[in-house]
Amino acid sequence: TEASLKTWDIAEEQHAKSYLAGLSAVDSAMYNSLLSHDVNRRACTQNTRSNILLELDQWSVDRTKPNVFWMNGMAGTGKTTIAYTFAQSLKTRGTLGASFFCTRTSDECRDVGRIIPTIAHQLALYSPSFRSALLRVLEQEPNIKSQSIDSQCERLIKEPLSKAKSGMTKGLVVVIDALDECSNANGVRTILDVFFRITPSLPIKFFVTSRPEPDIRQRIEAQSDRNRSMCVLHEIEKSLVEADIELHLRDELGNDVSEHDLIKLAKLSGNLFIYAATAIRYIRRRGTMVDQDRLEAILNSSSKLANRHADIDNLYATILDAAVYDSNLDQEEQDQTLAIVWTAICAREPVDVATVGALTGIKAAKVQVLLQSLYSVLHVSQATNMITTLHASFPDYMFDTARSTKFYCDEAKHSQLLAERCFEVMQDQLQFNICGLETSFIPDSKVQDLEARIARSISPTLSYVAHHWGDHVVKSAPCEMVRKGLEEFLSYRLLFWMEVVSLKRTLDKGIGMLSALKPWLTVKDASSDLIRLLNDSWIFVSKYAAGSVLQSTPHIYISALAFCHPTSLVYKQYRGCTQDLLRLEGSVMEQSQTALLAIWQMPSKALSLAFSPNESRFAIGFTDGTVHIFHAHNGTVALGPLEGHTDWVRSVAFSPDGLLFVSGCDDGTMLV
Repeated sequence: TEASLKTWDIAEEQHAKSYLAGLSAVDSAMYNSLLSHDVNRRACTQNTRSNILLELDQWSVDRTKPNVFWMNGMAGTGKTTIAYTFAQSLKTRGTLGASFFCTRTSDECRDVGRIIPTIAHQLALYSPSFRSALLRVLEQEPNIKSQSIDSQCERLIKEPLSKAKSGMTKGLVVVIDALDECSNANGVRTILDVFFRITPSLPIKFFVTSRPEPDIRQRIEAQSDRNRSMCVLHEIEKSLVEADIELHLRDELGNDVSEHDLIKLAKLSGNLFIYAATAIRYIRRRGTMVDQDRLEAILNSSSKLANRHADIDNLYATILDAAVYDSNLDQEEQDQTLAIVWTAICAREPVDVATVGALTGIKAAKVQVLLQSLYSVLHVSQATNMITTLHASFPDYMFDTARSTKFYCDEAKHSQLLAERCFEVMQDQLQFNICGLETSFIPDSKVQDLEARIARSISPTLSYVAHHWGDHVVKSAPCEMVRKGLEEFLSYRLLFWMEVVSLKRTLDKGIGMLSALKPWLTVKDASSDLIRLLNDSWIFVSKYAAGSVLQSTPHIYISALAFCHPTSLVYKQYRGCTQDLLRLEGSVMEQSQTALLAIWQMPSKALSLAFSPNESRFAIGFTDGTVHIFHAHNGTVALGPLEGHTDWVRSVAFSPDGLLFVSGCDDGTMLV
């Protein structure tokens, strides 16, 4: 009996782990994740930011205070460092429920749709009572992570917290940093609206930071003081901030800088901690003694810009002037230095030296050398050797031609180069059966040492380009070279690329890229043959991803290609490259072109449907009076449920630009 009970407990635990894994939590979003080292996150210097940290500590334990605290501030005022320090303090006290640090340097960490599932997952690991309540929800709706943010908040946060209230630690806080760095503004607005609706009754508090972007500011400032506390970092008395910055400079530079120069540097920093942090990195050359020439260059620089970015712009210009126009560099090396900077700020995630080399056409050893002068604006992680920007204010500066002038990065033009390089890397590194799988009779999950094979066979560079070539294409300027590269890729390497994203379990990302290319090709006046090839490729990959053959990568060739409709350009292009492939004939194959790609469960009976002009989304009106908007490539909810009707929704339609849509209902109402 004891043995059977133990077996039961093990089975239950595995069952629970399976449900929690289904939330697809973003581990790298935790405040102290490995990514935090890549992006150089750190705590405040001791005895700095004392007032705001004390205010946060008091708010976190005072039950009479609102359950939402919004700290906003201009770029560079130290929001993330304060949030990190606060999260660290909460962790020490045992009251950190969860953390999600958004960042532009990671696709996962800028996806607003991943915030709520990740918070729910972390809360489940923290609290057994919350875990039990959450598992009951997941048993009823295992795909809740794919539903709207509104539904996620209600089912994954509010419902479990309400049921587990009595068994949870008092004073729990969830920390969400840099909400403005999420890519979906609509999602950010939704998450804020829901927070203010559900948090007053919950036994948990939320600390949120962001820049004072108009949409976010209006949403939060519209709330009464009973619903939220607020702190504006750039409005804190300048003398207090300067004192903290001076203390930080003193701690970092010690006696290597005179008192006069240290105070002057503090005044130049104003209320921007990022100015001080960047200046320190520049004049100390990555941990060495202070470079007096560099210190003098900063202290003697004077900005003639009459705008709120003047100080930080002048500092960035000083650093780039010295790095790019170093007298020891020839013209080619100067161009290469700028290319490295542009590539780092255009990269969709942190990249290693080899990847920067492949994307710029510069040898990795040369990249390593030229990076030495850029450590004050680019961060190279000592733990992972990944390169990323130190602060969001630097890409902002580089992408603004009025601010960066001669250093300006034309994102469309540079993305064109990156797209071409991506196609070159895939041409060089993609190959048939890249991981040497011996049989198609077992699923990938049963292949011994598969992860080790993937690590050996799929380089970080190939992994990056396989997941982001489409991102660079859609951002690129009109170019025949990119169109030719795309056509050649779809014609000769599509299936090899599918192997990589299938083995990496990131097919959704691949399908999303193919879907995003459709409107790009239309705008770029591509040939009808290329548009058809892209569409057939999207259908082929989507069918593979929706079927059970997804479990075994070799079935891309054995099953997916064999069952592809003979009129498909994918079938025509690749059928001749195979041997002994099944040849299927009859009515099943004749009708397969119009067969369902997948079956998606809907929340109610569907009455009306309309696709957006670029076909990336579709709207459905339901009998329960709601309207949902779905992602076309995977059927997940993009927006909704949208309420307001009281009867069947019989008509939905998008505006020509795809920004608005209208719904008509039996109750006589039309909503836009």
